[in-house]
Amino acid sequence: MKLREALVGAVVVTLLAGSSLEAQTASAAKSSGPGGSYWIVLGSDRDGMNRAYSIRPDGSRLTPLLPKSRSHAPQVVSGDGRVVAYNDGYVSRADGTGLRRIGKGGWSMALSRDGRMLAFTAPDGIWVVGTNGRGRRRVVSGRWTFEPDFSPDTTAIAYSSFVGDDEFLFVKPLHGKRRRLGLGKRPKWSPDGRWIAYAASDGAYVVRPNGTQRRRVAQGAVEFSWSPNGKQLAFNAGYLGIVDAAGRHVRKLDTRGIEPSFVVWALDGRRLFVTLMGQLWTVGRDGRGLRRLTSAGGNAALG
Repeated sequence: MKLREALVGAVVVTLLAGSSLEAQTASAAKSSGPGGSYWIVLGSDRDGMNRAYSIRPDGSRLTPLLPKSRSHAPQVVSGDGRVVAYNDGYVSRADGTGLRRIGKGGWSMALSRDGRMLAFTAPDGIWVVGTNGRGRRRVVSGRWTFEPDFSPDTTAIAYSSFVGDDEFLFVKPLHGKRRRLGLGKRPKWSPDGRWIAYAASDGAYVVRPNGTQRRRVAQGAVEFSWSPNGKQLAFNAGYLGIVDAAGRHVRKLDTRGIEPSFVVWALDGRRLFVTLMGQLWTVGRDGRGLRRLTSAGGNAALG
């Protein structure tokens, strides 16, 4: 959380362009590269205020997502690219329309894949609420709980919590008892629901939601992002890399010697978006086509 705040809390998420959200989803699957038929949403403080913008993958047509009177900082996007949640308890459609407040806000936010549920950390635990503003309730009690992430079917959350001096991973059904998975933090459920990736002191690991088949997949990795098909992880280990869920076939991508941060995937799985020296860049998953998209303010990728 401190790193995100230091980078103005900005978020970069792939979303789709078109006359309707349904049409957008279909068009993204057909995108073929940096000139494809999708947009990016990012948070930037280029004018002194942290705001949401949209931009084409080639860096053109930078446009505020909301009116200037609305300076809400985007924090997270739903897995289907349709809903954006903001740090002060607001949500909107991914094109900025339908902006509405559903609560007082929180931190360590997560949206369900379909955008219908929001989970967030508050001083007294982890809460969930519908993005229609209904059904608000606390699902985890306690002060030291962090980083919730919804399972793809929205029946459970993974999160981390301190027990004594150590931080542990948990899986908590929305209706049921929690399960402790072991030491770790920053859990991220794979889109196919088969794995949970998490960070440990010596790198990124994956584990089954039932706690079995734990293995390290990226030594030294401190950040990571699942590919849309759940088969690969992009990660930052001082370099930008891609590895499969088995921990094999590690590929290093060229970032001109600049350490990356906040790497996320395009929804079509063909490109990555990554922060280098505070600016947003894009590169193909094959390591080709590295291109800078922004040149002002602070911009931080978030998946």
